[in-house]
Amino acid sequence: MASNVARRLGAQFWMYAVLGAGWTAAAERAFEIRIVDTSTGRGIPWVEVHTVHHVRFWTDNAGRIAVDEPDLWGQRVFFHIHCPGYLGPRDGFEFEGLAFDVQPGHRVEVRLQRTNIAERLYRVTGAGLYSHSIRLGYTSEVPIPQPLLNAGVVGQDSVQACVYRDRIYWFYGDTSRMSHPLGNFLTTGAISLLPNRGGLSPDVGVALTYFTEGDFVRAMAPEFGEGMVWIDGVCNVPDVRGQPRLVAHYARMKSLEQRLGHGLALFNDERGRLERIVEFDRTVDWRHPAGQATTNGGYAYFNQPVPTVRVLATFESLTNPVAYEAFTWTPHRGWHWQREHPPMTPVREQQWVRTGEMPADVVRFTPRDATGRPIIPHAGSVRWNRYRHRWAMIFVEVGGQESYLGEVWYAEADDLTGPWTRAVKIASHGRYSFYNPVHHEFFDEGDGRWIYFEGTLSETFSGARYPSARYDYNQLMYRLDLADPRLLSGLSTAAPQTSAR
Repeated sequence: MASNVARRLGAQFWMYAVLGAGWTAAAERAFEIRIVDTSTGRGIPWVEVHTVHHVRFWTDNAGRIAVDEPDLWGQRVFFHIHCPGYLGPRDGFEFEGLAFDVQPGHRVEVRLQRTNIAERLYRVTGAGLYSHSIRLGYTSEVPIPQPLLNAGVVGQDSVQACVYRDRIYWFYGDTSRMSHPLGNFLTTGAISLLPNRGGLSPDVGVALTYFTEGDFVRAMAPEFGEGMVWIDGVCNVPDVRGQPRLVAHYARMKSLEQRLGHGLALFNDERGRLERIVEFDRTVDWRHPAGQATTNGGYAYFNQPVPTVRVLATFESLTNPVAYEAFTWTPHRGWHWQREHPPMTPVREQQWVRTGEMPADVVRFTPRDATGRPIIPHAGSVRWNRYRHRWAMIFVEVGGQESYLGEVWYAEADDLTGPWTRAVKIASHGRYSFYNPVHHEFFDEGDGRWIYFEGTLSETFSGARYPSARYDYNQLMYRLDLADPRLLSGLSTAAPQTSAR
């Protein structure tokens, strides 16, 4: 793995050397706009900048834009600046933006105040992660070995990530390619090194090494039958010999709603692919891995986004549908684990409260914001947090006030199953979606004070007027400081110093 990274770095620097003269010339004729976070001085990715005549740019991972438009040279140009989660300068007419004298080779810096509690760090996937920085000549500041195009990937759907054999294994859904409108719809895989095992610090980036065939990513599940193959519930569990096994649930999909079949898959280390273990019949509905996995107390829990399905964390139990338990509520037993009925969900919980089937005071899965408004979780993850001594849930709200699937929240609970009573919004994406967020606990820093999460940025379900160039249908990484006073104030009370795990 390390040698592969070294080779890619060498190839990248060779490319810089060959094309350096061209980039130097481009830097001399380009006008640089850099947009930074006032509180950190760090460049902000995914900032839209456009002129009065609708020439649009988006900042790269370093917050830079290279303006190389001949009609703008020597002109006083007003640049509208739009960045969800941040406040920019406004003129006397309340237009958000600034006017600059555009001169080739000159640079300006714009500072924005972050209103999001979470800090937007970088785009993980897709092309042109540092395209403007490279065009402007900042090649020495690029932190990743593939800053322009990695394995032909220009877009990737939702992520599953798991530490397996001392590396991070990443799996993505449908993947767009540069060379054709149709890409890979049979799951994409990649590997990166852990930060304490030679990998990049998570605040810098993720250096993905994809499983490839030719000049594009490899189909990880090519032998599963008809349909697109999506996987979830990825987890690392031991077999009877104590050997690690990387297992996932898969679904063969005809469309977003229509499933053709589903079952369990196992990662084959020698082939570098997923192999089907079994395809379930229609009687197996909830008794399988799903969503994001969490292990605790000898069990594997599956979060959608709350942990309502569990099984012993062994390969034998994980592959046995009869061994699964669901967390639910009944009038006679209250909340309990059982094997006969499907798990409770946040949506069903609210429905039962409205119909009077469940008392409002036993609700566990529907936290409320500071105004008392119920927040309906759609997808996310639950992780134990050592800094807060509590379980932490990162989730996206369904039917959010600003975006249908773009409002990201943080909640805490003493127990893995809740009750999740209070939630604080930590990131907003305007009229854009940011779905299926997941907290990567293997990136936690400061004994859990700083946590990292990523999700899929997409115009889908959002009502956005147009997609963001390069960013649309790709993964964005965020960092959240759990000591941020705004977060603690929103949670209303300090977490207890001890709680059951």
